[in-house]
Amino acid sequence: MKYTQWHTVDQLPASAWSAIERTWLPYSGSLTEALDSATEHQAQLVILRESQETPQTEERIALKLPSDTKAYVREGGWYYQDTLWIATRVVIPVSLLNKPGSPLKDLGQRPIGKVLFTNPNTTRYPFEFKTVTREDSGKDKSSITWARRSLFSFEGELLLVNEIFLPTFFTKAPALP
Repeated sequence: MKYTQWHTVDQLPASAWSAIERTWLPYSGSLTEALDSATEHQAQLVILRESQETPQTEERIALKLPSDTKAYVREGGWYYQDTLWIATRVVIPVSLLNKPGSPLKDLGQRPIGKVLFTNPNTTRYPFEFKTVTREDSGKDKSSITWARRSLFSFEGELLLVNEIFLPTFFTKAPALP
């Protein structure tokens, strides 16, 4: 079944996910650490694009930003054995990025989770989930997979982390450690 709108975990029937999806999708700890553990540190984050741009409408609404606000957008993917497992898109308001001493300013290839999960002033809001076609994740239309997103309050401002779990992830990933 397709869930084309964002839903909280409580709004989805238990039958919406397979057993492996149920272990990974609602996991609220650091995805970076979970992937490191599950793959014996073999999963690699590759940053594909970084820019300042106007967020997509649903991102802007989630972040409660005015329509003319620019944000830092960082897109990448988690790869394992040269296969893309999880596509990522992080949206950070420029005002948050430009705060003096912001650890978000110079992430380079570092996963954002390394900053978010080590900062005591970070709060993660509940996940939202929806299905996307592989076309939505840069592939063909042949299959449906899951996306999740979560707002984080970091140093008093919101940022948004989006993750698309590709079908290959659920067929190859071990159970969550």
